Amino acid sequence: MVLEAIAPDDAVRKAQAIRERIAAEPCSTAAGEIGVAVSIGVAFPGNGLSAAEVLRNADQALYQAKQHGRNRVVRWGEAV
Repeated sequence: MVLEAIAPDDAVRKAQAIRERIAAEPCSTAAGEIGVAVSIGVAFPGNGLSAAEVLRNADQALYQAKQHGRNRVVRWGEAV
């Protein structure tokens, strides 16, 4: 998801709200309800980064979230 004209802290809060909303809604399957969890990586443009570099940073943050317990939001460049 690309959010324009949003402060970094607000973007992280939005990602956290999305993560919580998804976790709160079980998914119905033929075998019954199952819980769903998501990991989200958040990155921001700056210092002349290209769009591709921002996406790559978000992807790296996503993999950090998955490696450190999943079902979390990680902001690129922050310690996990």
